[in-house]
Amino acid sequence: MKIKITHIYFDWSRTLAIPKTRDIFISTSTLSVLYPDVLDTLTYLHKKGYTLGIISNTHKNPEKFIQALSKSGLMQFFNGTIALSSDPQLCPKACKKIFNYCLQQDGVLPEHALMVGDDYQADVVGAQRVGMNAIHVNREKPWHHNSKVIQIQNIGDLVNHV
Repeated sequence: MKIKITHIYFDWSRTLAIPKTRDIFISTSTLSVLYPDVLDTLTYLHKKGYTLGIISNTHKNPEKFIQALSKSGLMQFFNGTIALSSDPQLCPKACKKIFNYCLQQDGVLPEHALMVGDDYQADVVGAQRVGMNAIHVNREKPWHHNSKVIQIQNIGDLVNHV
């Protein structure tokens, strides 16, 4: 029997957004920082009824990041928890606390949650340590063919796995 995923959490940089563009996004709220297939994929997942959230490592101000999400129109997709490691109550991924925080805030069991991110250790291993499912976004690196973790090359490929 396959477990039903209800919540999907995304890393931000290198997963949804082009690397080193967080400052640009915070100051301008422009969607040009996103990879080309992100908006279509978020729209699809949102329409399918998934609760979407963000779990991301950053030293940037969480309130300013959330304001940029609102100004850009992206907040409509993220009805789940947005957790940034810069929040003084949290810690950087792969720390269990940041993942558990999201699960508790959203009232979801770990087996019903999926983490999607580019950093194998921080995103995949961190999520698995609390019992979450994980998909590795591997845009540039050589593929780990022996890995039991699902790997996708683009966010758009995610729709084939949920």
